[in-house]
Amino acid sequence: MRDSTLTWFSWGLTLFLAFISLGSLFMSHIVIIGIFAWIIIFIVLIIIAGIIYIIHKNTQIRLVWLICGFLAFLTLYSVRSYHKVYSPWRFTFSNVPLSVELPDKLWQTKEKVAVRTGEENQFAVVGATALAQGIFDEMSYEEFITQIMEVTSGSETPPNFHLETCFNAQFKCNYIKITDIKNSSGTGYFAFLNDDKNTYLFSVIAGPKFLTKNRDFPLQVISTVQRE
Repeated sequence: MRDSTLTWFSWGLTLFLAFISLGSLFMSHIVIIGIFAWIIIFIVLIIIAGIIYIIHKNTQIRLVWLICGFLAFLTLYSVRSYHKVYSPWRFTFSNVPLSVELPDKLWQTKEKVAVRTGEENQFAVVGATALAQGIFDEMSYEEFITQIMEVTSGSETPPNFHLETCFNAQFKCNYIKITDIKNSSGTGYFAFLNDDKNTYLFSVIAGPKFLTKNRDFPLQVISTVQRE
């Protein structure tokens, strides 16, 4: 029986190490920390089972059942944690009464923006600001963006862009895409959201590697903006 128990323990340990190695490629640090917390609980269960076995030699408790039960629980817990981290969530801006649905919870939320960091050129930033009423009575969207670009980046030559329409259920939506932002490797999507009372500028700036993996992200996230 000892050989059989040792064999099951070896198999269980091998499966567990393989599970951790594979999971580290897909799970966040928070999930991995949770898994190691359950390892401690598992060790405690083994100690308790050993004490019971020493006291009652004819107990039906077997280490193999503890291993199988722990692996099953660990799998369910990891699936739940993965779903919790990588499920969509709604971020509300602190400076404007707007919220946006982000694809996962790996974004760092700051006062006025949400930031997704990663390797080089895999970044993404979303932000929103309210514009003064009547600001477009005397200037166009293109002129507004040109002035903003001149102030923020020092670019004297207006970037190449043109106004396009986008979808949003609550706002009239138009956006401008800029691919040559000075001092940045990112592509900017600047959406003007108008509800006849207010106009909001919603911006998405993303690195080329992020856009390669998430080509539809800018327009999709613009479509999820709603009033709060």
